[in-house]
Amino acid sequence: MNNYNNLRKKIVLMIISLFVFSVLLPLANAGMVVNRVKADSCIVERDGKNFVYVKANESRLSAVPVVCNDEVNLVPNPSFEEGSGKYPDSWRRNSELEDKYYFWDSRCAFSGSKSIGFKDYIDDPGNNFSWYCKEYLPVHPGEYEYRFSIHYKYSQDIDYGHSPYLQGLYINLFYYTSCGGNAISSACVELPDAGLDWEYYSVDDEELDIPKNCLYARIHIVLNTGNLPSDNEIAFDDVFFGPVNVDPDSPPNNPVLSGASSVMRLRPYSLKVSVSDPDDDQLYIHVMWGDNGGHYEDYGPYSSGTTVELTHTYKYGGKEYIIEVSASDEFGMSSNWVEKSLFVKSRNRFCNVFENIFYKLINNLNLGLNPC
Repeated sequence: MNNYNNLRKKIVLMIISLFVFSVLLPLANAGMVVNRVKADSCIVERDGKNFVYVKANESRLSAVPVVCNDEVNLVPNPSFEEGSGKYPDSWRRNSELEDKYYFWDSRCAFSGSKSIGFKDYIDDPGNNFSWYCKEYLPVHPGEYEYRFSIHYKYSQDIDYGHSPYLQGLYINLFYYTSCGGNAISSACVELPDAGLDWEYYSVDDEELDIPKNCLYARIHIVLNTGNLPSDNEIAFDDVFFGPVNVDPDSPPNNPVLSGASSVMRLRPYSLKVSVSDPDDDQLYIHVMWGDNGGHYEDYGPYSSGTTVELTHTYKYGGKEYIIEVSASDEFGMSSNWVEKSLFVKSRNRFCNVFENIFYKLINNLNLGLNPC
């Protein structure tokens, strides 16, 4: 009789445990939100396994800087090829209501198939219109020399009895110490009169006059219609802004991981990550711990050659997790992903075996439940 009573108690306990594991814990964890990581007022987003940086509270992704020979173009979508609707990706305009004054289409282009520009401004003389890059572009004045360049042209030539090329074209560059803050200064560059052929204009570091304490820059392409209206259309293409005469940036070396191969659930797990970069750039570490649906945590910046100890606590035991780690430098170049397996144990051997069986069971049934 005693053996029967003990067996019955064990069966009851197993049923209660199954109810707790499969019903109560998932309900308790429902609605959990994974925090987004912020770095200097910029949110780090992940597109697949490529890391990009965007302005806080904006959803548009920045493009990875384009490295060509000894120049780095920081401008995202510089030839306006990508986008949908009224706007090329990463570009906006100062007037959202007056569609007729702006264009983004394929009627002319210096390279690729598209350009942006202004049109029909004969209806609104004496006003200013602008296209602007919405992204904050990272700069390092004092370390590099910078250059701005652009291609532009008139789309047609109309005889008004006066020169149609008297409208003012400007490039305004605004300089910031943080994303989203007020500009600390700006540079205004007047473009020479345009013609019917594509014109190229370049501005060097001295004329750009980037403050030494500047960390970010934004670009505005401005048309001042003046007092002599024209229905000419002005097109722009291939915008460049970035450091010149620099060595091409190399991606960071793959991170080196070290740490225990197992840990008890609800106890902090320590992972040592060593990062290095051939160019001695500042580095960010990106970690997917394997227990939060593909989301990652971002750490840094760190100096090249640094070893950091990162900690994470796992709520659920009885299974193996795959930790994935990557490093990226301050210019957006990323290393390969490095993996490390970790087994998270339960508090006793019986529960560990039970949780392992339970986890495989609910996975096979696709119930979407979590074991304890």
